[in-house]
Amino acid sequence: MIIRLLILGDPPSIKNTLRFSRYGKPYHKDNGVVNYKDSFSLQVIQQLKKRPRWSKVVPFLAPVMVGLTIYQGNRRRDGHNQMSTVFDALEYAGVIKNDRQIISWFGKTKLDRKNPRVEITVMEGQGGD
Repeated sequence: MIIRLLILGDPPSIKNTLRFSRYGKPYHKDNGVVNYKDSFSLQVIQQLKKRPRWSKVVPFLAPVMVGLTIYQGNRRRDGHNQMSTVFDALEYAGVIKNDRQIISWFGKTKLDRKNPRVEITVMEGQGGD
């Protein structure tokens, strides 16, 4: 089974915003990551509702392979950190149960100043060992 998603917006780098409170609880320094995850989830739901029997498709429970093309609004962002944000957002949106299920990934970045977006392909993998 394969799912293709088109998510509008430039993913923020999750690693540069994560902080820990004095009690050890993680939180994000700004709301950019939280807002992106919320927007990501809404876009996923809208796209998957168009598919027949979409609720039986997600979440993926088996190991998965993920392909990403990140069209950045500028070159100042780190593509690897943006990939981590997208993986976390896939889990947050319920497409996968846990981002540890991702056994293989391929990502590339391109520049598109007028239309930043992420093209995602998620497919079932073949074991994790």
